[in-house]
Amino acid sequence: APPTANEKLVEDWRRGHKHPNRLFEHAAWLGEGEYEVVVWGDYHSNFSTELDTIIRSMMEDNPHIKYAFRQFPVDEECNQNAEDFQSQNKGSCFTSQALESVAILSGEEGRWEFHKWLVENSGSLHEPLVLAKAAEVTNSPQNIIQDVMVSIEVSGRIKKDVVAKQNVWRKGIPVLTIDGRYVPRWRTSTYSAENLLQRIFDSLSEESVSTETSR
Repeated sequence: APPTANEKLVEDWRRGHKHPNRLFEHAAWLGEGEYEVVVWGDYHSNFSTELDTIIRSMMEDNPHIKYAFRQFPVDEECNQNAEDFQSQNKGSCFTSQALESVAILSGEEGRWEFHKWLVENSGSLHEPLVLAKAAEVTNSPQNIIQDVMVSIEVSGRIKKDVVAKQNVWRKGIPVLTIDGRYVPRWRTSTYSAENLLQRIFDSLSEESVSTETSR
């Protein structure tokens, strides 16, 4: 029997091209599981923060997930690829630069603390508020944060994320990969993101068992 529309979503992912490891070299990971889940998104995009929230919620009950949220600010101020989008998210570059500054000054623990705050406050990410929170997380003066934000290192980090995303899928955000394979659609009107992601994780588990059995 032909697959249902929902099953085809999983099949499209399963048969998808597996992207090379070099595209994921600079990802900052949360968790230590074997299922590598990567989202490229924009903190000023509701769909990006929604998908992130779903994934991190699933991680609470699934220790197999290893997750990275990577930058793709839809803002031409730091991302020339944003010109392909119909509307810009002004301020996204400032937010992305602030996040990378926090990571440089406070490490990955600081990054994820700030990341969570950005997601929870995605509707009100005004620059003074973002800067003040970055200073709080890093326990650094705001002028130090601002100096790091305009550094070559921060610019390079964002550029690496943008380039990697464009090599996976050029259109739209968020972009989701699982096990290095692009997920064309992460939900439908009849299939929730949670159901789709869980089915993909089940498929990964089945692949792992099949590999072990064939050895």
